[in-house]
Amino acid sequence: LNPVCYANELESDGFDAHGIQFFGVANNPSRRIVGCCRLIRANDDGFPCEERFVISEHAGNREEMVELSRLIVAKDFRRESRQILKGLCREVYRYNVEHDIRWCCAAVDPALLKMIQRMMLPFKQIGEGAAYMGTVIPVMLDMASLERELPERNPHLYTYFQIPRSDARS
Repeated sequence: LNPVCYANELESDGFDAHGIQFFGVANNPSRRIVGCCRLIRANDDGFPCEERFVISEHAGNREEMVELSRLIVAKDFRRESRQILKGLCREVYRYNVEHDIRWCCAAVDPALLKMIQRMMLPFKQIGEGAAYMGTVIPVMLDMASLERELPERNPHLYTYFQIPRSDARS
């Protein structure tokens, strides 16, 4: 992003009104935000992904869909990006379960897609990459597939996702 366009250092768009923000906080005295992401609920404006990709044919009821966007890890915490991503994914998973979300779409860069695949999260590529601040690839997660596949593919991550909030440590 061009810093000149964001004098107050905050990115904003019309989808923010339909978004839920999640933050990863450093596990040290600073309690600094080290990662974040946004889920966009179904709304009359659609999803940002739809500006570049056809996603509706890969999911069911739009009211059961969210878009994951603005997934960011602070530059000086990139070495811990896997752990930060794991914590953010846990919170997204919990939100989706609690709100009966079945489908989660996203446009991710190739490096993030590889990291997601290494975690054994069953996101499926649903189209060819497109240029948007670099190349991004459209993906879709079916929560039913995650519930069915993750316990076998990555039992440690699935167990981590099930930890009650009061006991959770990122």
